[in-house]
Parts: sequence; structure tokens; C-alpha cells
Amino acid sequence: MASIREYFLKKKLNKKYYNLIYKSWSDVENILLLFNSDYLEKNSEIKTFIKQGKNENKNIVACCFVNKKKSDTPTLDDYVVIDKSNINLLGKPDVNHIGSIFNYKYDVIIDLTEDIVVPLAYIMAMVEYNFACGVKKDNFNFYDFVLDFTSQRESMEVKDPDDINESHFSVIILEQIVKYLKMVKSK
Repeated sequence: MASIREYFLKKKLNKKYYNLIYKSWSDVENILLLFNSDYLEKNSEIKTFIKQGKNENKNIVACCFVNKKKSDTPTLDDYVVIDKSNINLLGKPDVNHIGSIFNYKYDVIIDLTEDIVVPLAYIMAMVEYNFACGVKKDNFNFYDFVLDFTSQRESMEVKDPDDINESHFSVIILEQIVKYLKMVKSK
């Protein structure tokens, strides 16, 4: 099923047209943050980033995919939670559920997922944005800025697999992307 989902997703993304505009971090106003989680309560670092961004007058909308039938976390205007009950057979999110995401044209999309998460990739295909960045993924070349963490991820020493805090690596990715966005000079 995943290969059929990815086929239709890539077909939609290939048709996507957007006006590529690089902005420095200081000029970025609207950010769409995409991430996945099985345990939303462990995403305190992500919530801290959102709060810090708001303190810098950045409008940050977070969109999280929870790989469960039904999430207990409510969807808010700036914190959209998608679960399996909100997607169709191809993995496309229900537009009525994610409606608040379409309120903005995003200066940047930051995708924190390490693998292709079809519902979140569909979001990229559905919203208006100027610049997208994320982690290198096999057979997924739809970012304007790509970080390659393959060797670092493989070298990370984990004593107990249950100790992995899935949001920890997302925070590393987020910090690196923001670091590079701060180096970009707006045209």
C-alpha cells in the first residue's frame, strides 16, 4: 500500500508549482512545521520552539501526524494533529480537518520527519509556500534545502532502544535548519 500511496503523492508533488523565495530567519513570518509522533506529550522541545518563535513574532503552525487510529490530542488553529481517522486510503488528509493550515502562505516549511510520512507530504502538496527544507530521504527530492544526517544517525549510540526520545532527533534537525536559515541573506 505504501508504494501506491507514494506514487500518487509524488505525482501530486511533481505538479506543484511555487515561487521559490529565500528569506533569512529575521524576514521569515509564517512557518509550517511538519513532524510525526506516537507520543505527543514527549514533544515539549517542539512546543518550546513554537513558543520561542512566537516571541520573535513568527507565526508558526505545527502539523503532527500521529500513527494511531484516533489521537487524544485536540486540533487547534496553530497545532493540527492528524491521525489515521483523518486520512483517506491514499494517505491524503481530510481538508475539513486541516482547514486552518490553509490560512497562510508560508515563507518556509520545515519538515522534521526522517522518513516519508505520506499525510505530511500531502500537506506540502496542498499548501502555498516559498521554501521547503527537510532531511534527506530516499526517492524524495522535493525540498529546496536538504540536510543529510545519514552518517550521524547511524553513529548515534543507543544503549536501550526504548530510551530513544523521538523528538530529540527532531530538535537536532530543527536547530540545524534554523541555524542555516539564519545564515541566508534575503534577496
